[in-house]
Amino acid sequence: MPTHQLDAEQIYKQGFVQNALIMLMINGASGNIIDANARALEFYGYDLDDLKTASFNDLCVDPDLSRNPELQQGLA
Repeated sequence: MPTHQLDAEQIYKQGFVQNALIMLMINGASGNIIDANARALEFYGYDLDDLKTASFNDLCVDPDLSRNPELQQGLA
C-alpha cells in the first residue's frame, strides 16, 4: 500500500473515527448522512446502519426527547 494512502487513512481515523467530538459526514446536496463516528452514534442513539439511512433533518430534537437521556438532561 502506498505511503500516502496509509497516511490518509491514519488522518481519517484520528480526525474523524477516533475523535471524541460528535462528528457526522453529510452529503451537502441531499443532507443524507454518509458516515458518523462512535461519539455521534452514542449521542444520537442510533447504530451506524440506521443513521446512514437518515438525513440531517431527521436528527431534529424530538419534543419528548425520549431517544437521548443525555440531551434531555442538558436541556433541563
